[in-house]
Amino acid sequence: MPSTKVKRKLAATQFLGTPAEIRKAIAGLSDKAGSLDLAVAFIGPEWHRLLAHYSGAMRVVCWLRHPATHPDAVKLLMNRNSTVVKQRDGLHTKVYLAPGVGAIVGSANLSQHALSELVDAPQSEAAVLVLDPKLIAGISTWFRALWNDYPRTCGITEANLQQAREDRKKFPLLQPHTVNPVPPPPDHLPKWMIQMGKAIGKIPLPRTTKESLESVATLYNKLRITVITCENTRFFYAMQAS
Repeated sequence: MPSTKVKRKLAATQFLGTPAEIRKAIAGLSDKAGSLDLAVAFIGPEWHRLLAHYSGAMRVVCWLRHPATHPDAVKLLMNRNSTVVKQRDGLHTKVYLAPGVGAIVGSANLSQHALSELVDAPQSEAAVLVLDPKLIAGISTWFRALWNDYPRTCGITEANLQQAREDRKKFPLLQPHTVNPVPPPPDHLPKWMIQMGKAIGKIPLPRTTKESLESVATLYNKLRITVITCENTRFFYAMQAS
């Protein structure tokens, strides 16, 4: 039989296995929170509906320049009362912290798909609800260090938002489980690499793996690309043969 101490620790940590459970837990934290600290990679317009009932202070860190973040949603969040938003390139965390109350650490971004209310939501997410005071204090220390880690964590200007909007147009994001268009290769790539990319893109996807590999191999020979085979693993050394 688990001891009383072990039972308390188990009760202080709960697994959240669906987007709806994570959403409900975030709402529960915000109901009790005096302030919220969020270190969430990608932010969409859904934040406004999820936290509509919460009027306390917020500190938020996101990855603004990533195309999965909606710049206009970030701007709206910045205009919220008692809210400070910063950016950090490479941030991939999903931490929702209510200091002194609890924290949610998992995979869900602050977006409609990641925090869907549908029972059979197409996007799978998971998280852990932390209510243990020592762990909450540790997460608070971690967030404080992240927040003050200048210049990697820094403020957001209107110029930053505009650049993020322009960058996002280059990588249009569609609904989950649909084909996303691939942007054209940059002009600074070698001409032979651009030709190879365009030619590979013309190979029909329904072909069998063997047929596709044969088509790619023929293309490599035509463009005189060196192909290296190491034991049973095939990989390509990206250089044009002399």
